[in-house]
Amino acid sequence: MKSTSMRNRRRSIRLLCLPAVAAIALVVSAVSGRVSPSAFASTSVRPVAAITVRPAGLPVGAPFLGHVQISNNWGVPKIGKCLDAAMEGGGVNGNKVQIWDCNTSPVQEWDIYQNVATGAYYLVNSRFNKCLDADLNSIGRDGTKVQLWACTGQENQQWYPAVAWAIFWQHIYSQSPLAGTSNALDADTGGGLVNGAKVQLWHSWGGDNQVWSMHVWGQPA
Repeated sequence: MKSTSMRNRRRSIRLLCLPAVAAIALVVSAVSGRVSPSAFASTSVRPVAAITVRPAGLPVGAPFLGHVQISNNWGVPKIGKCLDAAMEGGGVNGNKVQIWDCNTSPVQEWDIYQNVATGAYYLVNSRFNKCLDADLNSIGRDGTKVQLWACTGQENQQWYPAVAWAIFWQHIYSQSPLAGTSNALDADTGGGLVNGAKVQLWHSWGGDNQVWSMHVWGQPA
């Protein structure tokens, strides 16, 4: 769980991704514990040809930062499953988000944009061009549905890492104050280590199913 000291102290964190691929400098706000606006340069390479289409609902000034794949730390040994938008949903609002064997399908490619006011990030699914979204109908309690939804720019679609977007394991939190303490991105363990396990919000308790790693799209997860 995020400690009080982490929320209250100001520290600069420098992230170095793969050479000539990405560089990020992030600052954690001493006031709110949120991630402050950062400098981010990216020339990430995609394994398949695709065109990034900016979702209409994002704030006009939100910069595009790059393409990533996000893997989960669940299991011993690590199971190699990634954040995935279920194909059978067809990309409608409410489309299921799950974990699935990591692969090169665009349902596992997430385009990152930053809200420069809050410093948090939007994760836009490349296949369906919709945002990772915490369901407002259940937000604030364990088990809140995480889904795809048309981008609105609202805080329930903003996410921030515990430290910095990086190629190492860490928690990812909802920016929405409505989430309260049930704000950690969580792979549901109830069904076992299987493809299709849903992704939800849950209070941060230190489990591996809440630990994620961001990889430049096209690099091994």
